Amino acid sequence: MPTRPATGGNTSSWSAAPSARWSAIPANRPFSLSPKGAAPPIAVHSADSSLQIEEGDILLVDGKFWSTKNTGTDLPHLAAADLTHSTYKDAFRPTLKEISPALTQVQEGCSVTVEKVEFAKEETRLYLRIQNTGGASISYWNGYLVQGGTQYAETHNAEARYEVLPGDILPGVTATGVVVFPALKDPGALQIYFQILSEDCAADFDPFVFSLS
Repeated sequence: MPTRPATGGNTSSWSAAPSARWSAIPANRPFSLSPKGAAPPIAVHSADSSLQIEEGDILLVDGKFWSTKNTGTDLPHLAAADLTHSTYKDAFRPTLKEISPALTQVQEGCSVTVEKVEFAKEETRLYLRIQNTGGASISYWNGYLVQGGTQYAETHNAEARYEVLPGDILPGVTATGVVVFPALKDPGALQIYFQILSEDCAADFDPFVFSLS
């Protein structure tokens, strides 16, 4: 993303993806777009009167800069030719490779399924489904990835707002969530370890271990 308007201002195409995020909007147009990072806000002008934006929305913007000389503002101005809502994952952590192994293991009334694995440049995302068919509450404790003799612990990114597994999974409940790990050098073979705990002291879960090849 350029840090200033291109020379000529009104002839250069510019895209805010994947490094721009909207921060505030008045009742009318234009609105303010805050690029991710330390770059200053950008005044974006849209002719779409039906556009609905809420605080925290992430937008992908294509448009043209124009000169701000003698406008009384230091903000760069951008006429939006195309403006699309996006997600944190697609804008900032796009998937490079996706695997849907649908691997399931069952222990003492607890079923754990790895439904999908997404490899991104910045992180690795595992989509889990945990079903409690036992008589006591269970909880997801932690997980690890192992690849090439290196162990990777979970990471947390509150800004992404991925679906989170509940703290307690009651009997008869099926829960889903996304567990995030660091980016891997090779988006291929790896081992996955998950630890599940139970309120039933008699239940003794071994780690749930999955292998991807």
